[in-house]
Amino acid sequence: MSINNNLFDLQLLWEATNNGLTFFQDEFPHVGTKRNSLKGFSVRADDDTGSCHVSKSKTNGLYLFNDFGTSDKAVNAVDYVMKRDNVDFFQACKTLFSQYNLPLPEHKKINPTTFSSDTNGKELGYWHVEFYNEIQNKNEFKRLFPFATQEVATEYDFKEIKYYEKVGQKENGELYLMKTVASPEFPIFGYDKKHFVKIYQPRAPKGDKYLLKHGFIGTKPERIIYGWENAFDKVDLPLIEIHLMELSEAKKRDDKKMVKYHLEELHKLKLDYVLIATGGSDGINLASLGYPVIWFNSESEVINSNEYYELSKIAKQIVYVPDLDDTGVRQAVYVGVKNIELKLLWLPETLLSDNKKDFSDWIRNLKGEDFEKVVSIFKKMLSQALNFKFWNYNDKGTLQLNEKKMLHFLKHHNIRIYKTPYKSQDSGKEDDGYFINIQNNIIKQVFPSDIRNIVLNWLDHNFHAIDIWNKVLRSSFFTQNQLKALPFFEFKKNGTGKDFQYYFFNNTAVKVTSETIEEIEYSRKLQVSCWEEDVIKRNFKKLEPFFTVATDELNRKRITILNKNSNYFKVLINTSRIFWKKDADATQNDLNPFGINSDKLTEEENVLQELHLLNKMYCIGYMLHQYKRQSRAFMVLGVDFVSGESVKGSYGGTAKSFLQKAVFTLIAGKNIGAKRLKEDGFPMDGVTPKTKYVLFDDLPAYQDMEFFYNMVTDDFTANQKGGVKYNMPFDDSPKIGATTNFAPDMNISSTKRRTLVYHNSDYYHEATEENGFLFTRKISDDFNGKDLFDKEYKDEDYNNDYNFMLQCLQFYLSQTDKIEAPIGNLVSKNNLMKIGDSYNKFFKELFKDEINLNNWVEKSKVVAMAKDELGNKFMSAQRFNDNLQLYVSAYRDLGWSIEMKKRKNENGNAVPFFYIDTTGSKTAPEENNEEVATEQSKQVEQPDLFEEAKKIPDTDLDF
Repeated sequence: MSINNNLFDLQLLWEATNNGLTFFQDEFPHVGTKRNSLKGFSVRADDDTGSCHVSKSKTNGLYLFNDFGTSDKAVNAVDYVMKRDNVDFFQACKTLFSQYNLPLPEHKKINPTTFSSDTNGKELGYWHVEFYNEIQNKNEFKRLFPFATQEVATEYDFKEIKYYEKVGQKENGELYLMKTVASPEFPIFGYDKKHFVKIYQPRAPKGDKYLLKHGFIGTKPERIIYGWENAFDKVDLPLIEIHLMELSEAKKRDDKKMVKYHLEELHKLKLDYVLIATGGSDGINLASLGYPVIWFNSESEVINSNEYYELSKIAKQIVYVPDLDDTGVRQAVYVGVKNIELKLLWLPETLLSDNKKDFSDWIRNLKGEDFEKVVSIFKKMLSQALNFKFWNYNDKGTLQLNEKKMLHFLKHHNIRIYKTPYKSQDSGKEDDGYFINIQNNIIKQVFPSDIRNIVLNWLDHNFHAIDIWNKVLRSSFFTQNQLKALPFFEFKKNGTGKDFQYYFFNNTAVKVTSETIEEIEYSRKLQVSCWEEDVIKRNFKKLEPFFTVATDELNRKRITILNKNSNYFKVLINTSRIFWKKDADATQNDLNPFGINSDKLTEEENVLQELHLLNKMYCIGYMLHQYKRQSRAFMVLGVDFVSGESVKGSYGGTAKSFLQKAVFTLIAGKNIGAKRLKEDGFPMDGVTPKTKYVLFDDLPAYQDMEFFYNMVTDDFTANQKGGVKYNMPFDDSPKIGATTNFAPDMNISSTKRRTLVYHNSDYYHEATEENGFLFTRKISDDFNGKDLFDKEYKDEDYNNDYNFMLQCLQFYLSQTDKIEAPIGNLVSKNNLMKIGDSYNKFFKELFKDEINLNNWVEKSKVVAMAKDELGNKFMSAQRFNDNLQLYVSAYRDLGWSIEMKKRKNENGNAVPFFYIDTTGSKTAPEENNEEVATEQSKQVEQPDLFEEAKKIPDTDLDF
């Protein structure tokens, strides 16, 4: 029967085991002192020379086991298990994937043998566990506990299980006997406590609802302390209690001699240490180093004050060995504060970088070392264990503060030093940084006096002696220089990722993904942090969606607006209404306010307005998503849809900046007036690593867009006044945006690739004599004179707008493609800018006369007119020719095209003519005019990315 080897992704196995090296280190934990080499050891009883080697293959990079004392070939981990267990490839893969907690093919997981049967008279509540006399699966035992012996396992009632069974009851009341049998591939262990057994199944799959790693069979007591009896069995408790009682009496009599005597006797009788582990695996591994250990049934249970008092009778020092994950640290601090004498042994934080967290992880990393060396290392670690009692009394009874313990106390009360990253200074002076306090995910700056007050408040809250409080108050420890010994805090931008973004409000954190907007309570479990200044100083309440987006039968994105409670949303709707004039009456009053669709518009026009709105919403989402991606790195650029009287400008006042500045209510933004780019030697002053967004407002005509390229797709440098410079790498640099009254050249691919353009209609405008508007319309006019986002703006309005903005972020995260506004209009405006006002005015007047359109026109006559009217602006015949074609291409979306030929004029001479077609046919009609020569058409073809876009000339509507 053939086996489908493709069921297993072996690459997962090689990645999890360092190409098989980890497996061989687990298989042979008693040999090898180097992590990357196992050489010269024996696995056969008759091998006295150490013929076995594990080495890396030069062919495929996998680690191979070779016994040079046999004729066998070198084998990788899978082949080794096949031979060791006498199984096929499939079974060997199952064993290895289970051992390293890797996903197995569906229905192919390694499970124990389980079956149910008739109870044979056994009653409900019956249970039985059949143990082996000794550990049988020694490889698995050594993998779990590298230095443990059978004696250690026996002392802590840890046994290997053959099978366990119990009587259960079905919903219909029928009883059944369920039996679970271990196998070499699925070993089962248990803590035999006589009245119950705690089952330990190390190969149980992660997250399995029915096959658990830990479980109970029998009568589980309310509270279990493993190892408790073992510890007390190691001392003469009655004698200790006698000395304790007599010591108390001697103290009452102030009999110093007897006090000293009893203390010395107690010192002889007590254990040096009792260690507290977070679970059974850590407990047995600690015990394997020769220390008495206790642990509780779950990681959430901690020692209480009465239990601590009982332990203190028999131990000179009680040391808790916590896990390094967030829960473990929080629990250790809690128990350390409750039991001020309890010491905490902190494992090396380097474990976290390998996604490890507990003592078992630490000791398994050392499984190849000599036992004596591991014991020595741990003994040194034990000597560094500290409690939170940062004071002591010397032999003379004088109160003293312990600086080392004080720093330990402050560290675990989340006091750190923060140094601004990416910062350099011309003077070369070291950045001293500043102190921070982290509470409930919020990071805030504190000063030495604040840190002192934290300690004083803690002393008060925990009712410690007044003389300690006074000592802290007078201490010189709380100064800038002394506190520099605190550990550094490295802020990581953990509130954002490729597919999510957190925002922080006064009352809640909010996580946004493409699927959900979720409110999450502040707690240490949140796993993300935020600077205090980035907390939005308002409450947030999640609301129902304001819109939905779907794709129609023509593959066009269409928006359905569900409600318009957000004022910000209303403004975006109006600024997207490029055909709003068709909804206005003769006095220019809008009859369809905040309506993205209208029955006065064609379907194509409605779709186009919706596209402009969706594009704006996409821009907002891009701004709010603080994750940086090279493939989605843009400058958000706001431009006017309609040109003004001058081709170098527009009407202005269209609320372009409003779209981006409004987002600054959610993110830390910096607004830089474009004039600063030329006039200020430090235009980026004030931009720091905490800046999320930089807006360059009101870019001038002919702005060199290349100036911004590196800011968009590369690192960001911000020189500050005073010599400080921030060199921020791309991932941590701010996103940027800009607004302009002019049209950048979108024919330059580097510019187009780096910009995310949105167009604003002229719905909001400033009335002038030139533009024909009868009155000025501002945003506040639509809201009864109220300015949006000012200090009088209501909390309810803020909440509506914030919900809408975060829904835009959700919309952005759901999109795989960039949603662009039609840029045909922008290209046309840029072409007109290249022509200049003088030529633009000349051509506009020229083509008011319809005889010059859709008709052959002799070029030399028009050139003569241009020379006469333009004077020194004429420049050259070639310049005239180029400008004519640019002018026609600016109206290409309206169907304009140009054709040039040599034709006979009225004198019979062959001279250049041009034909401008405004009908959309792009072909001049033939006439009875013999062509002497043909000039290749120089019609300018501009890229038309959105054929449905139709530009409305500003002269089309006459009010």
